[in-house]
Amino acid sequence: LTALSPEDSGAVGHGFIESLRAQGKEAVYLFSELDTNGDCHKLTRHLASECESAGVTFEYDCAVRGFRRDGKRWHVALEDGREVGAESVVLCGGTESPKIARALGLRLPMYPVKGYAVT
Repeated sequence: LTALSPEDSGAVGHGFIESLRAQGKEAVYLFSELDTNGDCHKLTRHLASECESAGVTFEYDCAVRGFRRDGKRWHVALEDGREVGAESVVLCGGTESPKIARALGLRLPMYPVKGYAVT
């Protein structure tokens, strides 16, 4: 495993580096010669299967109307009128995630990097 500076990595554009530095942040890129490409679809299907085995429930193709916190429990209002309760919620809103997080009082910085989001 090799640590590279942003300038040495060639992985991102200078705009991303400048944006991080303007916020007082730095980045280190890790490189491994053993690293390779993966099948995102296969990875996410396997991850979902493992999560379901651990008791996680997924709600697909549904719009979220709002969130409410009651102690340690979340209540998620869905557009179809249902309410789902959970101890934890994973936000998977793609490019809308920062907007959704902001409504919850959270800041979720996302920067596009060669088709991927760095958060």
